[in-house]
Amino acid sequence: MHHLPIKPLSLNHAYRGRRFDTAELKQFKHDMARILPNINIPTGKLSLHLQFGVSSKNADGDNLVKCAQDAIAEKFGFNDKIIYEW
Repeated sequence: MHHLPIKPLSLNHAYRGRRFDTAELKQFKHDMARILPNINIPTGKLSLHLQFGVSSKNADGDNLVKCAQDAIAEKFGFNDKIIYEW
Protein backbone atom coordinates (compact mmCIF):
# COMPACT_ATOMS: atom_id res chain seq x y z
CA MET A 1 0.00 0.00 0.00
CA HIS A 2 1.21 3.51 -0.79
CA HIS A 3 0.38 6.59 1.22
CA LEU A 4 -0.34 9.63 -0.95
CA PRO A 5 -0.26 12.96 0.88
CA ILE A 6 -3.00 14.62 -1.14
CA LYS A 7 -6.40 15.97 -0.18
CA PRO A 8 -9.22 13.92 -1.74
CA LEU A 9 -11.44 15.67 -4.27
CA SER A 10 -15.21 15.24 -4.18
CA LEU A 11 -17.42 15.01 -7.25
CA ASN A 12 -19.01 18.29 -6.23
CA HIS A 13 -15.71 20.04 -6.96
CA ALA A 14 -14.65 17.85 -9.89
CA TYR A 15 -17.24 18.59 -12.53
CA ARG A 16 -19.50 21.38 -13.68
CA GLY A 17 -22.54 20.88 -15.84
CA ARG A 18 -22.59 17.61 -17.74
CA ARG A 19 -19.22 16.22 -16.68
CA PHE A 20 -16.94 19.04 -17.78
CA ASP A 21 -13.71 18.85 -15.79
CA THR A 22 -13.06 21.73 -13.43
CA ALA A 23 -9.64 23.26 -12.91
CA GLU A 24 -9.62 21.52 -9.51
CA LEU A 25 -10.05 18.10 -11.12
CA LYS A 26 -7.34 18.77 -13.69
CA GLN A 27 -4.96 19.84 -10.91
CA PHE A 28 -5.91 16.81 -8.80
CA LYS A 29 -5.18 14.40 -11.68
CA HIS A 30 -1.88 16.16 -12.35
CA ASP A 31 -0.87 15.95 -8.67
CA MET A 32 -1.91 12.30 -8.42
CA ALA A 33 0.06 11.39 -11.55
CA ARG A 34 3.11 13.11 -10.10
CA ILE A 35 3.05 11.38 -6.71
CA LEU A 36 1.77 7.91 -7.64
CA PRO A 37 4.63 5.40 -7.80
CA ASN A 38 5.57 3.88 -11.14
CA ILE A 39 4.33 0.30 -10.92
CA ASN A 40 3.19 -2.33 -13.37
CA ILE A 41 -0.57 -2.87 -13.33
CA PRO A 42 -1.64 -6.47 -13.98
CA THR A 43 -4.17 -7.24 -16.69
CA GLY A 44 -7.64 -8.51 -15.93
CA LYS A 45 -9.97 -7.63 -13.09
CA LEU A 46 -8.50 -5.26 -10.53
CA SER A 47 -9.06 -4.60 -6.87
CA LEU A 48 -8.50 -1.14 -5.39
CA HIS A 49 -8.04 -0.29 -1.74
CA LEU A 50 -8.58 3.39 -0.90
CA GLN A 51 -8.43 5.02 2.50
CA PHE A 52 -9.36 8.68 2.87
CA GLY A 53 -8.91 11.11 5.70
CA VAL A 54 -11.77 13.60 5.86
CA SER A 55 -12.37 16.54 8.14
CA SER A 56 -16.10 15.97 8.61
CA LYS A 57 -17.92 12.89 9.80
CA ASN A 58 -20.73 13.93 7.45
CA ALA A 59 -18.48 13.46 4.38
CA ASP A 60 -19.88 11.16 1.70
CA GLY A 61 -17.09 8.59 1.25
CA ASP A 62 -18.19 7.18 -2.10
CA ASN A 63 -18.19 10.73 -3.45
CA LEU A 64 -14.37 10.73 -3.08
CA VAL A 65 -13.78 7.38 -4.78
CA LYS A 66 -14.63 8.38 -8.36
CA CYS A 67 -12.06 11.17 -8.66
CA ALA A 68 -9.30 9.05 -7.14
CA GLN A 69 -10.23 6.06 -9.29
CA ASP A 70 -10.25 8.17 -12.47
CA ALA A 71 -6.87 9.72 -11.65
CA ILE A 72 -5.33 6.29 -10.99
CA ALA A 73 -6.76 4.79 -14.17
CA GLU A 74 -5.55 7.77 -16.22
CA LYS A 75 -2.04 7.59 -14.73
CA PHE A 76 -1.65 3.88 -15.50
CA GLY A 77 -3.56 3.84 -18.77
CA PHE A 78 -6.42 1.46 -18.08
CA ASN A 79 -10.19 1.79 -18.16
CA ASP A 80 -11.60 2.04 -14.65
CA LYS A 81 -14.43 -0.32 -15.57
CA ILE A 82 -12.03 -3.24 -14.92
CA ILE A 83 -11.96 -2.42 -11.19
CA TYR A 84 -14.30 -4.99 -9.70
CA GLU A 85 -13.53 -4.66 -6.01
CA TRP A 86 -13.10 -1.62 -3.81
